Amino acid sequence: MQSKSYLDVIQPPLPFGRVMNAPDTIAAYLASVHAAPSLTREQECQLGWNIINEGCQASREQLACAHQRLVVAIASNYTSRGVRFPDLLDAGTVGLHRAVSTYDPATGVAFSTHASWWIKQLLLNVISASCKDVPA
Repeated sequence: MQSKSYLDVIQPPLPFGRVMNAPDTIAAYLASVHAAPSLTREQECQLGWNIINEGCQASREQLACAHQRLVVAIASNYTSRGVRFPDLLDAGTVGLHRAVSTYDPATGVAFSTHASWWIKQLLLNVISASCKDVPA
């Protein structure tokens, strides 16, 4: 029986059917991330209210797609920690989706600030799970 990695346990399937293993797949993924339009603060708030009041799935996806660039930027800061970049992107995406689920525009905090915390938490969890114990 093959053991499960930390991401297999905590991560739901990637959104939009994305699978990231081959370098050309990562390049295509990064190109699609950078092609996504940015949102204004007002648009973020409106999407946040749509998610809270109506449970709008389209608003969730739009907010997540627009901030996937943030995941790439933050994950690139952790590439020297012994975890593969695609795994960091996976974990960051999970953090982004958690941020979308917990975002409340009434707090006045920008979504990117809120999402950064969740993305970093998931990245650090994956990095710490990948560390091996050092014998005393």
